[in-house]
Amino acid sequence: YDDLVVAFPNYIRKNVLGQDSSGNNIIEYVLTSGNYNSQIGQRSEDLEITKPKILIVSGVHGDERSSVMATYQFVFDLCNGNSKLADIKENYIIKIIPCVTPSSFNANTRINSNGVNINRNFSDYWTLTPEGSNYSGASAADQLETQIVQRWIDNNNDAILYIDFHNSAYENEVTYIQGANVVENMNNIKLGYLKQLYITSVYWQS
Repeated sequence: YDDLVVAFPNYIRKNVLGQDSSGNNIIEYVLTSGNYNSQIGQRSEDLEITKPKILIVSGVHGDERSSVMATYQFVFDLCNGNSKLADIKENYIIKIIPCVTPSSFNANTRINSNGVNINRNFSDYWTLTPEGSNYSGASAADQLETQIVQRWIDNNNDAILYIDFHNSAYENEVTYIQGANVVENMNNIKLGYLKQLYITSVYWQS
């Protein structure tokens, strides 16, 4: 990612959000070609039209490495002008945390250095689960990784879509997807997202 920041400084920038439980940086990358400025004319009072924002996280589980690599490939293609992604690049602000648990990713483990499954530690619907690969932590959001992601989401509550990208290595499934009218539109959003993943995957393989 840092090479992309150097190569495409007008499109992608880097922010350190904090450190995980082992002291490794949790990083946000912001991808945007800027907002739309109105032309001088009758509507010149509309100085700026803000583009819709999409949030993406991957690497919540350090052993789910395919999602981390696929997210990078998506960003690489955006930066390098993949024509199939031109509309996305032009029309959206995309904020990405490519690896929520960098220490777990480095160790190829599902849990963080405190033995907590970060995906079970978020405040919403938190319940205590026993120690092991699904350990929830002693209380809701008691882990640094969780606190950073929750704060990041709260600070970007104007986003139209939040994607938490997981992989299980044995089935194609959108683990979590959230947006406007999500109850009514979940199936269509999910199917559309899977279709685009399939199309893009075929393109990458070719």
